[in-house]
Amino acid sequence: MKILFVCTGNICRSVIAESLFAKQAKAKKVKAQAMSAGVGAFPGSPPPTEIVEILKREGQEVSAHTSTPLMPQALQQADLVLTMTGRQRDAIVKKLPQMEKKVVVLKEYVGLKGDVVDPMGGKAEVYEAVFEEVKDAIEKLVEML
Repeated sequence: MKILFVCTGNICRSVIAESLFAKQAKAKKVKAQAMSAGVGAFPGSPPPTEIVEILKREGQEVSAHTSTPLMPQALQQADLVLTMTGRQRDAIVKKLPQMEKKVVVLKEYVGLKGDVVDPMGGKAEVYEAVFEEVKDAIEKLVEML
């Protein structure tokens, strides 16, 4: 199974999701591959220092990550597309209505409510809160698979 995590810039939320999913899926022997992209990503942008540091504490190295714009090929390759917000899901489905069945908001998919807010430009506590929110959703996702 291929799961595509999508946020806006592919430097914060989807990076956290992809990294944590890969780690947890491997630990639980879940046969799934994680990918990530951004609906408004500028190619080649690095994650903010806050994200690199938070994930380093988790034993994940993402300093070499660079942002990838969301392309139709990635959507087609994915078995499941998990967005961070309803607006991102709606934007994808508007452009590619045939993808509607496999594009879902991450928190909604795992039985939680709401969107994962974009931490960009926020204080360190905002990045930490977003990390915990995504981590909780990813733990639930891995348990479901």
